[in-house]
Amino acid sequence: MLDAAPAAELERAVAEAVDRDQPTPGAVHQILDGHRAALGKPPTAITRFTSHAKARSVVVQPHRLDTYDHLRTETDHDKD
Repeated sequence: MLDAAPAAELERAVAEAVDRDQPTPGAVHQILDGHRAALGKPPTAITRFTSHAKARSVVVQPHRLDTYDHLRTETDHDKD
């Protein structure tokens, strides 16, 4: 997270997470992004890659969304 936000912002988010008794990375990230949003800043973009080259090599395979159609009920269809 330190690569994505200034140290002062991160320190403030960590302190708030500890005060809330939620000292987890997820809570810190959420608090940090909340503070940034309040200031009109974009959310932090945290990646788990060690290099940009590795991140660019990742391929996400999309899948057909119609496979989820069976989850809708008849009443859902009537609302459309």
